[in-house]
Amino acid sequence: MNISCYFRILLVPLSCFLLCCKKSNFPTPLPTDAYTVYGIADKIVYKKKSTDNSWTAYQFDRYTDINDIFFVNQNVGYLACAIGRIYKTIDGGNTWQLSNTNVSVNDVLSSVYLIGDTGFIGGVDGTGAIPALYSTIDGGQSWISIKDQLPIIMNFYNIASIFMVNDTVAYFAGNNGAYRTIDGTTSINYLGSTNGYNIKRIYFYNQDQGYMLDNLQGIYKTLDGGGSILPETMHIPRRQTIYDFFLPTIDSGYCLSFADDTTFLYKGLATSVGTDIAWKAIYKLPNLAMLSIYFTDKGVGYMSGESIYKTTDGGLT
Repeated sequence: MNISCYFRILLVPLSCFLLCCKKSNFPTPLPTDAYTVYGIADKIVYKKKSTDNSWTAYQFDRYTDINDIFFVNQNVGYLACAIGRIYKTIDGGNTWQLSNTNVSVNDVLSSVYLIGDTGFIGGVDGTGAIPALYSTIDGGQSWISIKDQLPIIMNFYNIASIFMVNDTVAYFAGNNGAYRTIDGTTSINYLGSTNGYNIKRIYFYNQDQGYMLDNLQGIYKTLDGGGSILPETMHIPRRQTIYDFFLPTIDSGYCLSFADDTTFLYKGLATSVGTDIAWKAIYKLPNLAMLSIYFTDKGVGYMSGESIYKTTDGGLT
């Protein structure tokens, strides 16, 4: 299926097992026999069960782009959109309702994450000069602006990625570094930044160990909750732009890069927990840009971008 600007993909299990929401856990690898794949492109949500041969498209708002999608469980999910719109589903994405009480229509929302009824949504404030950041404790029925809790950092204007370890510990990342709260919303501390400053994605396995992707195509890690941010040894040519990465276990993962009109898929494995992951190119796809990647626990994975590809052998084919 060719979808221009198709940039984000998410897998959600069909059982009551939670994705991305187990306390002190990285997004949990999914069983290969029962899951639903969700994708977003422009103003459309796409949905496909693992047993289906085709995708179902849902377009319910003609006026705003969808920038992020997140599911708390098999039924409850959220969309972060432009012009301050937040949508929520309680039936697995079949219907969506506005859930943006107290959110400014001028904000461009780009990242959302919840554990149960507690969570955050962030992006760019309507002025374009400072970040937008909201919290909820009632499943999105109401949102409270907490951008004033953010430290004042020069040229910081965007929350691009959010990751929650549990219902009180959360990490935020954007164009000028990474931030953390350990008490919900009372205080948010600046942790520092990578060489590229603009952090595009952030993941944490627990309160201490996490990974970040910045705009200089570097993957960075921290072993002390962001106290120190260390470059991961990539051995990927500098001319290649890394678009996304996913680590289904604490010491292995995949990343997507792009150069010379070709997408490269890398697979990485660490010799022991905490050591650098050794990356090796295992597949290349000419004439297509792939921007998002997700893998299950048994080698089943998806790449999405200008098209959608699936692998069942860990990315070899």
